Amino acid sequence: MKRRKLFLSSIIGIVIFSLSSCIDLETKIELNQDGSGKLELIYIVSSALVQLGSTASPSVNLPLPIAEGDFRQTVASIPGLTLRSYERKDEPDKSIMKAFLTFSSLSNLNTLFGGKEPVISQTQEGSDRVVEIVITSGNPAGLDPKTKELVNAFFPTYSLKFHLILPGTVKRTSSAQSIVQGNSAQLSVPILQALEQQTPLKWKIYW
Repeated sequence: MKRRKLFLSSIIGIVIFSLSSCIDLETKIELNQDGSGKLELIYIVSSALVQLGSTASPSVNLPLPIAEGDFRQTVASIPGLTLRSYERKDEPDKSIMKAFLTFSSLSNLNTLFGGKEPVISQTQEGSDRVVEIVITSGNPAGLDPKTKELVNAFFPTYSLKFHLILPGTVKRTSSAQSIVQGNSAQLSVPILQALEQQTPLKWKIYW
């Protein structure tokens, strides 16, 4: 099902004439000791892309379902994932979707995100527990100048934001741009930076 393709890195790689990546996505994950937790999504997309996505054109593949029915259907098809609330607000130039979900394991999230490889995983490195999030798989060809110009003109403030809350204190992360406070770590990646990424961009949080 097309609407199942929610892989975070597909936000970067699957585009509408190289521009469907021009969205703003905030992902907040609160992880419990047993691997269960809560997921909050705030997804902002321009009205033009909303209209294109509603045409079911083969050239259009929005990274998240826009309609509430589609979103509920997607979540209901994944065992261990429960949608607690969904809200959509349409403004003249954009639509804002907010969803709150609970999950029983990280595998639920990886199924939701729809990629061939895990988007989020947890491993052990020595005495540290490590959560790794794949922000984008990268585009070896890079970003063409015309697309870059359009992104700068129309979507200069859009970004991918990640907020992770862990069961224990965050010791460090793999990015100097991270904001760490207690058991919380945050990272924001501008859409343009993500689009220009030629190699996989991963964020590791040690706790």
